[in-house]
Amino acid sequence: MRCIFCNQKMNKVTTSTTTKWGEYEVTIKGLPAYECPECGEKIFSSSTVDIVQSLAAGLADSMQKDRPDTLNVTETAEMLRVSNQTIYNMLRDGRLKAKKVGREWRFDPAEVRKLLPDPPDQITAAARSNKI
Repeated sequence: MRCIFCNQKMNKVTTSTTTKWGEYEVTIKGLPAYECPECGEKIFSSSTVDIVQSLAAGLADSMQKDRPDTLNVTETAEMLRVSNQTIYNMLRDGRLKAKKVGREWRFDPAEVRKLLPDPPDQITAAARSNKI
């Protein structure tokens, strides 16, 4: 197998990869791969990629179980990256729905996530020339 970047013959190696999932960083060791001795590029087989994706999906499922059933005002504000006062304003004008338990407001995390913007499919960038 040849490297797609520098066209050198790749060597079969056992390596590790590190990936991030949310606030977690996971290192998986003992993965078979091909590595370029010139530029260091690594290529994994489709079966190895399937294993890594399955591990990531398992981690995502376990993180789902750790999520709280309800959020308080501060947690909701942190999730939306706004102030607590903005949350109270959103409650007052109807942008947010919540239930009051005693003296505390409780929010459904799924409903709060609906307010977050979807990540863009593409990133558009504009360039500006210095020429006049």
